[in-house]
Amino acid sequence: MATTLALIVSPSARAAVSLEVQPRDEPIFVVRTGDTSAADALEHHVGEHPDSEETVRTMSKGMRDQLNSGEDVGVGTPQASIAEQLSELDELDNALNVGTYSVTPSNPNTFPVRGVKTGDRWAWHQMRTIVEGAYCTSSGCTVTDKFSVRATVDPGTKTSKLTLTTSYFPNSGAFSQRRLRLFAVCSGRVCGTNLYTGWKTGTSVKYLTSTSDRSGKPLTIATGLEAYSPRGWTYDGAKTRDCTGRSGRDNRCRYS
Repeated sequence: MATTLALIVSPSARAAVSLEVQPRDEPIFVVRTGDTSAADALEHHVGEHPDSEETVRTMSKGMRDQLNSGEDVGVGTPQASIAEQLSELDELDNALNVGTYSVTPSNPNTFPVRGVKTGDRWAWHQMRTIVEGAYCTSSGCTVTDKFSVRATVDPGTKTSKLTLTTSYFPNSGAFSQRRLRLFAVCSGRVCGTNLYTGWKTGTSVKYLTSTSDRSGKPLTIATGLEAYSPRGWTYDGAKTRDCTGRSGRDNRCRYS
């Protein structure tokens, strides 16, 4: 029997996706982002496609049986324990029973803070965005594609430097197009943005200029990662905390 695939879009996804009714336990292609789980993606998918609810219920029950027998099924966030994955399924089942679902819009002000400031507080590092694809059945989820960007930010009152380390592994080719957006946010207002397409793996340095001088004022830097699979675009975002720009000849920005 030919497999019918559906893209499950996690809370930070940008586009609605059409779906054919799934036969029982046919594989579903899940795309999760950032800190979300495959269970989160399944929940939001059912909200958009109610006809798939019974398929997802069957899938959840099968995964629970596997977890209760001590097998990792990959339905949680990366490196989630069996107990944490069972908790994810509890939340999924509760959401299916309540029947309410929500989608978070893609806006740099709503991105989660990820990463930490460096010891001297002049930079922000370990800020990661992730788009990960996996095939899920009632036996669990198997990751086939993982695209991620890790950023170190050296913020400035006018221009900020970002050192970006990009990886795509495993890579089955599901994400045929990849884009990265950089945002400067000045007191809640987007004051600078760059878009990079045809993104490749490795390390690179990019510069982002804000339209407003941040001397004595706050600045947030955000990154948005986009990946295209056969069912549409999926989007993940992350941001720094605010830094405060120095005054005078010092054009650096320091985190508190």
